[in-house]
Amino acid sequence: MEKTALSLPQVTADLYRTAAPAETLITVLLPVPADLSRLPVYKKDRAALLALTGLDWNALPPWPAPPLRPGDAPFTGGAAEFLAALTETILPEAEQAAGLAPARRFLLGISLSGLFALWASCMTDRFAACAALSGSFWYDGFTDWLRTHPARVPRVYLGLGRREKDARHPRLAAIERATDETAAILRGAGVSVTAERFPGGHRTTPDRLARAVRWLLDGQ
Repeated sequence: MEKTALSLPQVTADLYRTAAPAETLITVLLPVPADLSRLPVYKKDRAALLALTGLDWNALPPWPAPPLRPGDAPFTGGAAEFLAALTETILPEAEQAAGLAPARRFLLGISLSGLFALWASCMTDRFAACAALSGSFWYDGFTDWLRTHPARVPRVYLGLGRREKDARHPRLAAIERATDETAAILRGAGVSVTAERFPGGHRTTPDRLARAVRWLLDGQ
């Protein structure tokens, strides 16, 4: 895939695409910069990847919460502001700059951005599906909130490392239980959920990203 750096407000953005006109745009919210050029997007998929980094990670959750550890910065709960920026400014400017007019838009997040991806998919119908890798569904009050705020996407992908539940911090150790609970709530609301477990703990690897991207594209 060809990589192009885009000049966008609030974020660092790289667009990956093949020579084929893109009908699908997958926005990937990354904690750190990564090369996505080898992820499984092919000419036949008619898709592009928009990788966003430089996010305010502590602002991605939907409401404020205490920090994980004493001395750390608290979670500020700026999801609503970032969602507005994403849908009203970042995506329109990226699509205009790249000459894209996608018929479908997907959202893929990791850890706290995985939490944001699912929350955002309950708040807007802008996305056709979402995927969360190691989504921070342990976040204070999230599963209770999800019970009364149905997802507005028909399908969701949830990927999790098998050892994530072994985290020493009690809030982080709740991730597997919270992910299972999230899947059950979504299914109970009629959402098609694919839940996968990976070897290892809480980390982002190319194979996990590839599985999520492939799942999003194969379900079109």
